[in-house]
Amino acid sequence: MLYGGYEDARRRILAVYPDYFAEYITEAFPMKCLTFTYRSEDKLTHRDFLGSFMAQQLKREVIGDIVVGEGVAQAFVTDVAAKLIGSSVTKIGRVGVKLADNEPFRLENAQKFQEISGTVASLRLDCAVGLAAHLSREKAAVLIRSDKVDVNHFTVSSVSHELKEGDILSVRGCGRFVLSRIDGSTKKGRIHINLRKYI
Repeated sequence: MLYGGYEDARRRILAVYPDYFAEYITEAFPMKCLTFTYRSEDKLTHRDFLGSFMAQQLKREVIGDIVVGEGVAQAFVTDVAAKLIGSSVTKIGRVGVKLADNEPFRLENAQKFQEISGTVASLRLDCAVGLAAHLSREKAAVLIRSDKVDVNHFTVSSVSHELKEGDILSVRGCGRFVLSRIDGSTKKGRIHINLRKYI
């Protein structure tokens, strides 16, 4: 079972359990939801929180999704990371924060997206990356061959990798995208697609 704290979590923990278990209970996963509150006029981003956590010498693997709203952010981290963050993090960047580790997750719908739509020659990875990052297919191919593109959290180095609806693309230096919709073809055979960029 894969679980990251809520249904659509992107970063998740894998539980392997005996077949005589009907299902692994989510409460048993070794993670906590940390809730940070701060003044709504202070604008903090995902990068601000991740940077503060990494400054505590934590590995990226112990930090799950970080969802930022107005004046509040929630982050899923392992139990061990939660103890370290709770004892040492009082500021994110220059902004003072209050931290609680006993509040339910409530920011699932706070994630904001930018819609990107266009046509591509095919559903190959280089075509989608080109549209997402506003690059030519040749430059997109260079990024892919340089191992700078992930599909569903795994690095893919093949430019001809075929994508499907719902795939998550991470393009280093450009952001994270979801192939949210495939809308049929034009008369010339190009394919209409819609991408959602996490912002």
